[in-house]
Amino acid sequence: MDGTRRAEVDPANRRSSFDLGRALVHAGQPRAALAHLRAAVRIAPQTGEIWQWFADALAQLRFDVSNAQIESEFVACLSRPDIEPAYLAPAAASLLRADPSFRALLPPLQGDDSGTLPLDETALRRLARPLFLLLLENTFIPEPDFERLVARIRRAALLGWRAREPAASGNVALREVLCAVAHQCFLTEYLHEERDDESAIVPELAAGLEAALAKGGPVSEAELALFACYRPLGTLRGAGTLPASSASAPNSSTPNSSTPNSSTMGRLVMRQVREPADEAGIAAGLAPLTAIRDEVSRTVQAQYEQHPYPRWMRAPSAEAAYPLALRLRALFPHAGAAIALPERPSMLIAGCGTGRHAAMSAVQNPGSRILAIDLSRVSLAYAARRARESGLANIEFAQGDILELGGLAERFDVIQCSGVLHHLHEPMAGWRVLTGLLAPGGKMKVALYSEIARRSVAAARRLIADRGFGADPKGMRVARAAILALPGDHPARPVAGSIDFYSLSGCRDLLFHAQEHHTTLAGIAEMLGDLRLEFLGFEFEYAATRLQYLREFPLDPAATSLANWAEFEKRHPDTFSAMYQFWLTRR
Repeated sequence: MDGTRRAEVDPANRRSSFDLGRALVHAGQPRAALAHLRAAVRIAPQTGEIWQWFADALAQLRFDVSNAQIESEFVACLSRPDIEPAYLAPAAASLLRADPSFRALLPPLQGDDSGTLPLDETALRRLARPLFLLLLENTFIPEPDFERLVARIRRAALLGWRAREPAASGNVALREVLCAVAHQCFLTEYLHEERDDESAIVPELAAGLEAALAKGGPVSEAELALFACYRPLGTLRGAGTLPASSASAPNSSTPNSSTPNSSTMGRLVMRQVREPADEAGIAAGLAPLTAIRDEVSRTVQAQYEQHPYPRWMRAPSAEAAYPLALRLRALFPHAGAAIALPERPSMLIAGCGTGRHAAMSAVQNPGSRILAIDLSRVSLAYAARRARESGLANIEFAQGDILELGGLAERFDVIQCSGVLHHLHEPMAGWRVLTGLLAPGGKMKVALYSEIARRSVAAARRLIADRGFGADPKGMRVARAAILALPGDHPARPVAGSIDFYSLSGCRDLLFHAQEHHTTLAGIAEMLGDLRLEFLGFEFEYAATRLQYLREFPLDPAATSLANWAEFEKRHPDTFSAMYQFWLTRR
């Protein structure tokens, strides 16, 4: 009897099925993990933690054959409000691409994309596939052919509207597809190619909508969705009068359990009109914690005021809460008393951005007080809104500069500073300030860019500088097109595989950052000596990397030799593509 059947017969096996599935994901065997996690989901379908690990396993797969069961499982994962959808997108896109009927809609990856996409009944039926619509609405799809498909859909709909084709306003399937495309365009911050003839038509569309809104009369939802494919609805005069729940009954087959009673159009109004207005009010009311005087800090602040990053969608499930003290014991069993923490550790998130990491820390440590600071008021407003919507009351958000935090009287049991120090003019200056804020026995997590892992980013930044691409939306679009046109063996071409390449804020953070340093493990060892901090070990999302290291360096069972890790990185240069992420304590 296989593992799935045993779990179905005996519910007591749910935990063992889950534990085995999770262990296989950690070991880098996601396909083998699926059967065990599927069994656990069937027994406990309301348990968010199991669904998250099931989604983690799916996210690591790629498909070349269509599979209706797995497609329904992707739909189920994307419909849950407690699963972050971004990591599922590449795997789900590969599953859609594996279906010949859907693949026929995708434009070519190279060359001129001057083909047309007739939005006839057959095409709309294929496009209205629940998995595709859920992806469009809930996360941007980091695939060039899908990006081109979105641009084709909105172009065909706009030209059809201009030609006054009946389907352009009266087709329910078209309206649902356009609403989903509008969500996608907003999430990517209107990254998609827009041709001159389209730019000339959009003002005409806007004028008609604004006239209808001013009269208080009925407004075509299809036309609203079409406009939202090109510009945020919030830029329309009178958009504030649009209802966030449509009078139309939800006809879409796309579930979204985070707002179960709303229509696709209602969710579009909420995302493009109500939420930005809410964030503007929050930003206006934020009191500064410190001054921002450093010139580089001001430049970085300006970048994130324009392009807050990252725009995360959902908080993790509270059912999977994993207190930090327990996590550190699991990560570093060799460290003993060195990893001890108070039951409710106070935390500082230094450089919280849009608050995703702060939200995860709050979920996992509900008894802790968390202070989350950032330079950008726009980013903090996004973070505060998302935290409030997630019911997280133990985070305080404040505007401040790491370099100015030395005057704080409070000391913290835990300080986390991920992806921030390398954006300071002098990273060590900020690191010294944070070290001074550690309470006795405090722990610190730092994440820094690897010089080796960022080699393709460095090559892309050189190409951008050589060709003079600007850090504005137009410059970023042109730069992206140039990178996508590079041959596969060009040193800059791999950046197109990053999820950050597929939104304007992500692209700016990845390739156009105002200030960026890369480092090496030898450099980190030297800095830790100067700061008198003890290296506890690296944190990886899954255990497979650490297991591989132990196979290659069995004489370092604690995995704390930075010299050995430097050798390991030479052999496996993409090991730290997600940054060097490591934990420290005072010596």
